[in-house]
Amino acid sequence: MKDDCEPAGLKRFFQRLTQLCFEQLMIQEQTVADYVSSLLTRFSLTDQLYRIRNLQHERLEYLVDMMSEAQGALDTSDGRFNPFRERNIRQHIGDYTLFMTGIFREFVTRNSSLDYYTDQGKRSYNSVSRFDRLAEKEEAELYEDLSKRFEHYSFALDYMKRVYFRDAHLVGPYRVTIQHLTEW
Repeated sequence: MKDDCEPAGLKRFFQRLTQLCFEQLMIQEQTVADYVSSLLTRFSLTDQLYRIRNLQHERLEYLVDMMSEAQGALDTSDGRFNPFRERNIRQHIGDYTLFMTGIFREFVTRNSSLDYYTDQGKRSYNSVSRFDRLAEKEEAELYEDLSKRFEHYSFALDYMKRVYFRDAHLVGPYRVTIQHLTEW
């Protein structure tokens, strides 16, 4: 029997919670709900939240550093521009800003960065959408939707935190993960 604290159990937990919040907010975008629950699962591990590294293999923790890395997007193996690396960094920037403006809205707002994070998230998802459209990937529509309705999905994550994460002791095996999210 699998332990519910394993990544598969955590993913199911976030899938159910995201679905519930989307239903309560009348958001009928199943593809986005699936994407957001995967994002929450990935980012519950700090190393995934800060997975972007520069050419010196240093972890990038600030949005401005991630954006700078995306603009250069040099391949770590040969130092040449790599459009696929740029696309992956921009997707991460979109994910990071959505997560931060949703789950950690108070932190972002307290630093007077909400508009900045929102703008960068929308731009990054738009860039990923354009890249994927050129590559004829069907995910292009998902990223376009994330870009156009960024504030909507950010609010859904903020709602999720305010309604369901406020009592971390009530979420059973995910208590420690939720407690970290509420205390950060």
